[in-house]
Amino acid sequence: MINTLILYGVSSLAVTVIPGPTMLLALSNGTTKNKKIILMGILGAACSDFLLIGLVAFGLGAIMATSEILFSTIKVIGVIYLFWLAYNLWQSTPLTLQVENRNNKNSINAKGAFYKSLFAALSNPKGLLFLVPFYHNS
Repeated sequence: MINTLILYGVSSLAVTVIPGPTMLLALSNGTTKNKKIILMGILGAACSDFLLIGLVAFGLGAIMATSEILFSTIKVIGVIYLFWLAYNLWQSTPLTLQVENRNNKNSINAKGAFYKSLFAALSNPKGLLFLVPFYHNS
């Protein structure tokens, strides 16, 4: 049991230190958005972790370990979503670090920030790759 906890702690640190799309989105929200949008983005990312943990606990880890087709499909969907996010970011107008205009039509709302963070985290296979080995160790 203690070996699993140590392995989990070291793995959590490694996964946290390596920035991914969710962390980059959180950094972007933190520097350009208000507190409500920042909080909703954090909640979206946290919900994705709970969903992934639940899916792995209910057998997705075992299915993914045995099905290369499912794992490849999840990776492809994640890549497509990340490219879509990158395209939208590329096409957006740059923001300055000033107070955002409340009448800006391109401004994201709290619900949008939640879903954007949720889907960014769910589409990143790093979370599943991180959780699946712990399913097999228990």
